[in-house]
Amino acid sequence: VSKDGGFDPLIDHLRARHIHVYRHVGCAELTFTWPGKKLPVSEPIVEKPVVKKVPVKKVAAKKVPTKTVAKKVAKKAVEKMDPVEIWKERVLKDFKEHPKAQPKKRKALIAKIANLINKRADGPEVQSVFSRMVKTGNLQFDEKDVPVYLI
Repeated sequence: VSKDGGFDPLIDHLRARHIHVYRHVGCAELTFTWPGKKLPVSEPIVEKPVVKKVPVKKVAAKKVPTKTVAKKVAKKAVEKMDPVEIWKERVLKDFKEHPKAQPKKRKALIAKIANLINKRADGPEVQSVFSRMVKTGNLQFDEKDVPVYLI
């Protein structure tokens, strides 16, 4: 039972294989009795309307200038930068975005830097980022060795 005419090709296929199948639009058409007379296999159930496809004219879209030139310039500028400076900027950016997540002890600070630059905590890269932050004045320590962030 279906109003969907999309099943008609399937029904035609099954009828060609001598399987007696019928499509009913609604349950009201069903009698639940033997029809007594079988429909011939070649008889179509519903004729499909012919739909002509009209070609659609394609219109060229306007090309919007992309920012590829600006991206290339920025990429070259980043390539020229010192990796330690790039890592330092990444750490400072994270500290600005998450001020409550700033470490309160030196050991935790070193671990956080190592995590942000994806290096080992005892590696020379982490120590160079740490010392660069102290030299540039972004990081100081008070008398209790608690880091003070000047971002």
